[in-house]
Amino acid sequence: MLRYETRAEIWVYPGKGGWHFMTLPTDVAARIQAATAGLARPWGSLGITR
Repeated sequence: MLRYETRAEIWVYPGKGGWHFMTLPTDVAARIQAATAGLARPWGSLGITR
């Protein structure tokens, strides 16, 4: 299990399904992308917990 802690604004998609997004700092995003290669869903999405 990977664990990163960061603070970022949460973007709420207003359409059906209630998607939430957050923009990560570039360095954190790159580390997560490298560590989860092949595991991401469409659009590079990954589940998170808070």
